[in-house]
Amino acid sequence: MFDTFRITHPSNLQQNESLPPLVRVGHFCYQSADIPALLPLVGVHGLCFDTDTSTRKLANRQMEYIVLNLLGSMPSEELVVTLVDIGLNTNFPILSSLDLPNIRFVTNRSALKEELERIQEHARYVSTKCLSYNYNDLREYNDSTDFKEPYNVICIANFPKEFSTSEIDAISLLIEEGERCGLVIMMNMDTTLFPENNSYNNSQYAK
Repeated sequence: MFDTFRITHPSNLQQNESLPPLVRVGHFCYQSADIPALLPLVGVHGLCFDTDTSTRKLANRQMEYIVLNLLGSMPSEELVVTLVDIGLNTNFPILSSLDLPNIRFVTNRSALKEELERIQEHARYVSTKCLSYNYNDLREYNDSTDFKEPYNVICIANFPKEFSTSEIDAISLLIEEGERCGLVIMMNMDTTLFPENNSYNNSQYAK
């Protein structure tokens, strides 16, 4: 068994022009060895951290760590990060302190609606315009052209707190259909926060 798990920051990040297939989330410390802990980022619908009140903060910190690695390893014009932090805007403190053109902040319901519409429109554009020439996904398209479309990474803190049923539906659709279009959704989720009388459950978002 592994003794402990700790978050570490790697050095010498390699510049990439697409999302890495795996992301480092820390290290397992086993005896005297540090073993990288990796999660898949390509070929999946996203990353979902199943949390409760005692683990939400750690999950938000983990998402920050992943995004910081992506920001340091990809050109800014090829990656757009949306931070969804409805309410106090305190769940991504490091990223919130950065003044970067490819980070978008969503801190209220009105901005959330606009951002979801923007992401849906970009996904439709990629699907109909970019992937209509026998490309399987955005990675293949970007590898074959000089006119690259950005990847979209969405980080959602404390889902589904402060989310309406229609917003949950919109995010569910993006999770289902966005992977080919270069969309990755990361969230921490507490199923006890879902609206009453709903049909959502942990398995729907964990797949």
